[in-house]
Amino acid sequence: MTANVLQTSKSDPAWSWLALSLISGIGYKKIRALIKQLGSVEELLKTSPQILVEQFQLSEKLAGLITKAAKTQSFLIEKRIIGKTPGIRLLCPDSS
Repeated sequence: MTANVLQTSKSDPAWSWLALSLISGIGYKKIRALIKQLGSVEELLKTSPQILVEQFQLSEKLAGLITKAAKTQSFLIEKRIIGKTPGIRLLCPDSS
C-alpha cells in the first residue's frame, strides 16, 4: 500500500475504498474476497443487493449498505472535506 493523492474523478478506486471503509460490519478481508470474485472495487459497489445476498451470502442489510455506500451522507461529507483540503493522503490497497 502506498499513499495516494485522491483525484476528484469518480474513477479513482480510492473513492470506492473510502466509501466501503465507512460501512460498519464489513472488513478488509471480506471486501478483498468480494473484489476477487467481482473484478474490482468499483464493480463491488455496482453489484445489486440481490446478487450480493444470493451469490455471496451477505445479509440483506449489509448488501444494501454496500450498494448505497458511495451515496451516504458520511461518504459525501468525507469526499467534500478531502476535496477542499490540499495534501490529504489516503492509504488504499489499490493505490499505485
